[in-house]
Amino acid sequence: MSTVVYVADNGESLTADQTILSSEGLRALGMVAYWAALVEQVLAEAVRDCSGLSYAKTDVLVEGKTGGALISILRKLVAADAPTTDPEDHNAIPDPAQSALTEDRLRVLNLVNLAITARNQILHSAMGGSLEDGHVVLYSKKWKSVHVPESDIRKVADQLCAAFHEITSVDMRALRR
Repeated sequence: MSTVVYVADNGESLTADQTILSSEGLRALGMVAYWAALVEQVLAEAVRDCSGLSYAKTDVLVEGKTGGALISILRKLVAADAPTTDPEDHNAIPDPAQSALTEDRLRVLNLVNLAITARNQILHSAMGGSLEDGHVVLYSKKWKSVHVPESDIRKVADQLCAAFHEITSVDMRALRR
């Protein structure tokens, strides 16, 4: 960890640590950001695929949306797209032969949601130094602190990587369009 000295115009100085993470912690944080960006890109593409609408029409749905908002949209599209025994009857029961795909889509969306939530806890918290070696302190919006081992940051990156591979392995294309 290196120290930076800030000197104000009036000559007063302030000393601050440049980073509170080790090199490994910084790499893990970068991996969290990398995998999170890929997951959100795939979520946006999944909204386009599952909606069955043109690219231009779905742009309004996905532009500027968070990962959580995209998951919410996808859950609604998956539920609306669930195959039934009679597609013309809105009260028809789900078709057991086709409901496995719907269940798989929802399972994957739940996995992705957990990964995005873990990402939010890392990337949207203020970080501070910890007296414990290999730990960092995460502060919530209400400044409640949680001591987290740097290895947990890597676990979040691994969780996002797994979520990426899960969502890219399930078919999100529209069934009835």
